[in-house]
Amino acid sequence: MDYKQAIAESLEGCGISENEIKELIIIPPEKHMGDYCLPCFKFAKLMRKSPAEIAGSLAQNIRGSQVFCKVEAAGGYLNFFIDRNFLVKNTVSEILSADNYGASGEGGGKTVCIDYSSINIAKPFHIGHLSTTVIGGALYRIYKYMGYNAVGINHLGDWGTQFGKLICAYRLWSSKEQILSGGIKEMLRIYVKFHEEAEKDKSLDDEARRQFKLIEDSDAEALSVFNLFKEITLKEVDKVYRRLNIE
Repeated sequence: MDYKQAIAESLEGCGISENEIKELIIIPPEKHMGDYCLPCFKFAKLMRKSPAEIAGSLAQNIRGSQVFCKVEAAGGYLNFFIDRNFLVKNTVSEILSADNYGASGEGGGKTVCIDYSSINIAKPFHIGHLSTTVIGGALYRIYKYMGYNAVGINHLGDWGTQFGKLICAYRLWSSKEQILSGGIKEMLRIYVKFHEEAEKDKSLDDEARRQFKLIEDSDAEALSVFNLFKEITLKEVDKVYRRLNIE
């Protein structure tokens, strides 16, 4: 629906051309001012009236329209309020009657990168990740639909001393069997336990740093444990992504 055109048509016969009206229409800065606004200052010289008088006169003589539920003059401005029932019905009708509603080729030859929730390895997908995942997924689909080469990016939080702590905790208080059966909950349990024990034994922090250094040095055994944590995490959070239909 071209709302600027609808405004121009509702003002037909006022002595101002449609193009002039459409060029001047703006969106108000505040919602209570309406959905669209026509400043009347430019018409003062032509109509030999003050902008406020012009706005008031246009408001009184505006042609009836099913598009707008209210039109009011405010100073030198004429404010238009879209009828929400009409907006919903019109939009749904356009969507249902079109084969590719909203599609366009404006993204041809362009690439857009969309950041997703960036989950952390060895920790659960939580409510804080949900909004960016859903928004990221929606933007990805919208841009693809508009012809862009959309690239979804989910930067995993999978580096840092915390993984040295986790490996240290794994060796002291868990096992591969427990990790495989307990998944993220087991990893979270031993990670919390590490911090509790490190309060009593400061040497654990030194051991955690040493374990992380082994990861950085590509130590085969340390990397195998590290990769086990990643595989289990990705497998579990993938259940959430699949439920949301997001890759």
